[in-house]
Amino acid sequence: MKFFSFTVVAILTLASSLHAEITSGPAPGEQAGTFMVYDVTGPAAGKTLCYRCRLANRPTVAVFARELNDDLAALVKSLDEAVERHERERLGAFVVLLADTNHKLDVEKELREFAARHKLTTPLTIFENVEGPKEYRLAADARVTVLWWKNGEMVGRDARGASARGEITAAVEAMTR
Repeated sequence: MKFFSFTVVAILTLASSLHAEITSGPAPGEQAGTFMVYDVTGPAAGKTLCYRCRLANRPTVAVFARELNDDLAALVKSLDEAVERHERERLGAFVVLLADTNHKLDVEKELREFAARHKLTTPLTIFENVEGPKEYRLAADARVTVLWWKNGEMVGRDARGASARGEITAAVEAMTR
């Protein structure tokens, strides 16, 4: 837990020092609620499930994104590496693309292509509402919200209107050291 918390805090401290923070997501100490997503590239591809439930009490990083871009790819690549390095701690991660339900098939195709193009292994999922899970209170102006929890309790959060490549990536990396 110390390594996980330290790495997350360091990554997010770096990210916060570069841009004003947007408040998005549950506050540290709150419970990470359950919500359903459609798995596009993960182990349950083609199925609807609750990754929060699936990962249970493991340390977890969840990324909520509103668009696919190079900054997101860099962040997810760093998560891939962090999950691999912290296999012993059973670090889990997943990405939730907030999408309009009218375009689900197009979004699925885009996510599969995005994962293949960037060689990503972290599960990419779809939440069929651009606002995200209601109880998560994601800021409408946050392009990316990174949340992390352990034992179902929120440990931290970070959000960006637009982040430079590598800022949040560096924060996630520091969190897992």
